[in-house]
Amino acid sequence: MHYHASRSTFSDASHLFQLAFRGLTTNYDLRKRSLVVKRSISNDSLRDYGNILKSLRHHRKKNTRLIKTSVFMSSHRTQ
Repeated sequence: MHYHASRSTFSDASHLFQLAFRGLTTNYDLRKRSLVVKRSISNDSLRDYGNILKSLRHHRKKNTRLIKTSVFMSSHRTQ
């Protein structure tokens, strides 16, 4: 990915987005900064991605558009 994140939160987030668009169900708890990936096939990846974006928006607003654009591009590359 092309993130040069200044915090570990965004390295975790970029990794999470890669997994989310491979059809994995993901849970991200921003308060604990922990990443939990469940290996169950799911079509809810876009909804999960939306929820993650909402959480990240509270954390750092200026990077939301960067992540949104990058994930949008990568999701269309894989399909």
